[in-house]
Amino acid sequence: MSQVTHGLSLFAGPPDVLGRITAILPAARAVWLTPGADIAALPLTEKVHDALHRVNGTGDWLEQGPRVSSSDMAFARRLSEQGPIAYLEIDYGGDGFQQSAMLWMGGELSLGPITMTDEQGRTRAAHLWPVNQALRALGIRAHGGLDEFTAFGLGAFRSNEAILAGARPLRR
Repeated sequence: MSQVTHGLSLFAGPPDVLGRITAILPAARAVWLTPGADIAALPLTEKVHDALHRVNGTGDWLEQGPRVSSSDMAFARRLSEQGPIAYLEIDYGGDGFQQSAMLWMGGELSLGPITMTDEQGRTRAAHLWPVNQALRALGIRAHGGLDEFTAFGLGAFRSNEAILAGARPLRR
């Protein structure tokens, strides 16, 4: 079994949308990954995910792809009535990777769930990778040779815990 070297699961969206999550779930923390950004991140740690399920119920888990349930998806759909929100999941390990993304806008699922494995990533251009697609739809722009993943600031963090320890918190 390989060790995961980059394991993240988070919501990304405008601070007012993520603020609605922190208002409901006191354990949740929204953060800025890069200075001057318009889009923030909210790591979906086990503690936060468990709290989300206590509030909304667990629902049914997806059979493949991202580790979210039908109740998680319904929650994100409701949040998106106030502004766009994406769920991003990244698992890079010593012997491969997988990433998944979903995006809700205007109360509808508008992207995904899409999942890509390392095998697919070898033949797919980076701008077509799930996380880059979702971030681009949120307004993150690739620039200076960086893809959306890196421009958003995800390349600087290897885990949800690292984000919480090193990113700048949103003011409540």
